[in-house]
Amino acid sequence: MHYSGSKKNWIIFLITMFLFTTGMVLMIFFDISDLWLWSIFLIVWTWVEVEVSKRIYLPWWVWLLLTVGIIVIDWIILSFLF
Repeated sequence: MHYSGSKKNWIIFLITMFLFTTGMVLMIFFDISDLWLWSIFLIVWTWVEVEVSKRIYLPWWVWLLLTVGIIVIDWIILSFLF
């Protein structure tokens, strides 16, 4: 099984994920509850991640595992904050 993507692309991907996850935590910490702001944040996050991940090839099931992992991490963060 061959996964492609240079280390630079992986580092950019991980930094982007870290920054947006940190942004989500900060928005929750500062009690930002504006639906429009959250919607824009999530749309931008999704768009940026799609653009960054275009340079990385992984099978569909690995992307599924990453997505489930991100959802679990988000759930853990939210459960600690509320």
